[in-house]
Amino acid sequence: MDFTFIIALGLFLLVLFLIFLYLRNKYGDQLTNFKVYFYLGVLFIILGIAIKYLVFSFLGFISMTVGLVNKKKWRDFEDWQNISSRKKKIKIVIVVLLTIIFLYLSITNFWLR
Repeated sequence: MDFTFIIALGLFLLVLFLIFLYLRNKYGDQLTNFKVYFYLGVLFIILGIAIKYLVFSFLGFISMTVGLVNKKKWRDFEDWQNISSRKKKIKIVIVVLLTIIFLYLSITNFWLR
């Protein structure tokens, strides 16, 4: 693997961790939606297989297991109409960033070989 990819991945994970800490402190009183852990686990397993990077598949398996173990605590999602505009913007930015990262990994690992 390329050294710059490892540095970029490390920085990305660090930024995600910092965002997680900020949101945890801000919204710490809310309940955890373990259904999301399950869905993210499935997504990471598929992503790990697609880009042939088994670390993603392993993380997905762990996340999916956490979601399944806590299946009794699953909650329904909020309706898009009932979410504040700020939360909508944050969710859209997250989806766009993840899409860009996935496309970057796809292009660099498969199409530019």
